[in-house]
Amino acid sequence: MKNIFFSLFITLFLVGCGDSNTTKFKETPLKTTNIVAAKISASATAVESGQIVELRAAKNNNIKEYQWWDEKGVLLGRGSEIEWTAPSIADTYTITLSVIDTKNNYTHKSVNIVVTNDDPLVINPTNNRSFNTIQTLISQASQGNISNVTYICIGDSTRADSKYHGDHLFNEIQEKLRSYNVTSYLLARAGHQATQFDNATAFPTWQDTVSRIPGDGASTIVDISLGINDYWDIRPSAIKPHIKSAIAKIRGEKPQTHFVLSMPNRIFNNEFMTHDLTRIYKELSRELNLPLNHIIDGVMPTQASTSYSWYNNDGFNVHMSQSGQHLVAQYILGNILP
Repeated sequence: MKNIFFSLFITLFLVGCGDSNTTKFKETPLKTTNIVAAKISASATAVESGQIVELRAAKNNNIKEYQWWDEKGVLLGRGSEIEWTAPSIADTYTITLSVIDTKNNYTHKSVNIVVTNDDPLVINPTNNRSFNTIQTLISQASQGNISNVTYICIGDSTRADSKYHGDHLFNEIQEKLRSYNVTSYLLARAGHQATQFDNATAFPTWQDTVSRIPGDGASTIVDISLGINDYWDIRPSAIKPHIKSAIAKIRGEKPQTHFVLSMPNRIFNNEFMTHDLTRIYKELSRELNLPLNHIIDGVMPTQASTSYSWYNNDGFNVHMSQSGQHLVAQYILGNILP
């Protein structure tokens, strides 16, 4: 299994996500997944913090590898049977099973488990992660009660005005927000990394963001979608700490700024990387109490349900076509608009 993921990882690393004149790779035709769908049984789907849930995958002789993923808590075991210990924070958690068959096809299945905790010392951050504050701010702008409401989109080539045309998504959001009297800025660059954004080593930086935030930030929404290029640069562990650090630096200058996290696009035909980026963004949302646009869960939950026509057909399997960007833009607008 490691060899399979390693091969996929190296392939993605070689093609990258930036504007490179050396990128001349031919696209490999996608394989249809013929594997029998993964099935999960759980001993419980509603538990208290600290309780153990037993999870079993339906055995199938065609399956050679089982890989389990969780957002929080503790996973113990391997193969088709594992145990998951519920975390202390009350919330709904997703546990996902990825399986690979003898022909190296893969698929996955998820189960949601509701965790409760009656301890008054444990704060449930769920309500703090809602879009209510963002929606109220935009509503106030629409009614003319606030004159300088600003939306800033931070991103890489999936958002940038580059040869990948990722700015269709921003342009659609900008046009809609204009009707609500909201001013929008796009700060994105092909190949951009969370590391660079935090360390101010390449435009756009956290400092560039600060320069576009009026006042103390109370009327500004900063939407961050970074991490794909950090991952392809073999630095996935840097994504979360650098996004956290950049947000802290912006808040140091503009303390009332509102932040939104937008999960990166599904990486088509690479479930390993997709799951990892999904996990990172869900952890960021919980740890920072920030609203999250669940791009993968909300628009393209599984590879099987995601049409390849949503992509640019440029060999990277991550840049959305204009029709795909429209779907993502509509999803984001559905979350932030009143």
